Amino acid sequence: LTLTSFGLIVSHHLLFELDPRAFADTIARDHRAIARAVLAGRPKQAKQLAERHVRDVAAAYRTVATASLDELVEWR
Repeated sequence: LTLTSFGLIVSHHLLFELDPRAFADTIARDHRAIARAVLAGRPKQAKQLAERHVRDVAAAYRTVATASLDELVEWR
């Protein structure tokens, strides 16, 4: 199994485990805040907001991934 294949398998399972609709309000709020900072010409603030957003989303995925690490891969 190549590293690329492993990455694709993990990505596939995370996408099916984590329903982004559950985070829709948070994602929309973060994206609006980033857009406002960009439009206002505040690149440092936009960068900070974007970095925080990515960290928060990654943490949500990590929580789901941790919960399912002991499960067997079910191929269909």
